[in-house]
Amino acid sequence: ISGPAGTYVRTGTSGSGNNYSYKESKIYKAGVLIDDILFKLNFSVPSIDEVKKMIVTITEGEYGQGDWFSIFVGACAYVVRRKNGNLLPMTDVAAVVCCDTYELGRMVNRVVSFLDWKLPEFDIVYLYETTLRNSPSFSCIEAEKKEVMLKQGVFLVQCLIKWFVTTGRRPV
Repeated sequence: ISGPAGTYVRTGTSGSGNNYSYKESKIYKAGVLIDDILFKLNFSVPSIDEVKKMIVTITEGEYGQGDWFSIFVGACAYVVRRKNGNLLPMTDVAAVVCCDTYELGRMVNRVVSFLDWKLPEFDIVYLYETTLRNSPSFSCIEAEKKEVMLKQGVFLVQCLIKWFVTTGRRPV
């Protein structure tokens, strides 16, 4: 009670007396969110720059706030990875941005249609090979047996593709 009088701090100000506008605060918070999501997805610096350029292009530098913006950032991240031919499951992105896969997929479609891009085909055989080689569940299996599993699995996946089971055009 008898101590020195304090200083009142308003929202949007810093200790040095600088006032930040709503737009500056929004851009700063959006940048922090973008960096956080891309860090969690383990993006490289060139890919981060590509995602940021895409976000600026689509939002015309206005960015955004709310739950939709994190989904939008996740969608842009997914599109950049797919465009570059790298594997990034949509479920992993959805888990990072805290949404369901359907909602993320809708946002991916909106991003792709806005940019008028066509994403390369999703290589399900590559996904199977990568999963088998990198999954900790298969780490205790000897290399020879893993190769046999890989060959048989690739054959089965190719049969699924050939018989349109993966696309649902001719369900069994």
